[in-house]
Amino acid sequence: MFKYSVILFFSLVTSVSFAKPCIYNGSCFKLNNQYNQSAKIVCYSKLSGRFLVEAQGNSEGSIQFDISLNDGMGYPEPDKLRCDISFTTNGTKHSFDFDNPFWGPTIEFTVLSNRKISLVAYDKWSSEQKRVDFHW
Repeated sequence: MFKYSVILFFSLVTSVSFAKPCIYNGSCFKLNNQYNQSAKIVCYSKLSGRFLVEAQGNSEGSIQFDISLNDGMGYPEPDKLRCDISFTTNGTKHSFDFDNPFWGPTIEFTVLSNRKISLVAYDKWSSEQKRVDFHW
């Protein structure tokens, strides 16, 4: 019984402590890092808080946010998002802003280099997409 309790405890701790990858198409940030260094993107919103996604060099990462929000719409809410991208190897950091028009969107970031990213945002209710490129 003790072994079972220990295994159950550690499985619960590990499931809570790691970020959950995107399972649903909505309330999700995806990062396609085509650059050779690890990248981390953190976005902030006045209404919804802080959103983070990261990926190693030449790989992909994703994070699923709360999709319920007690209204079925999900995070982040429509708002201006202020984002920072940083590269862990060389310490490069850039900031960018964009207006998110969607409720609980999927936002896909594609890192092309340490000076260029592309962003596509869409939601699960419409066929509209918002595309933005950032250069520094």
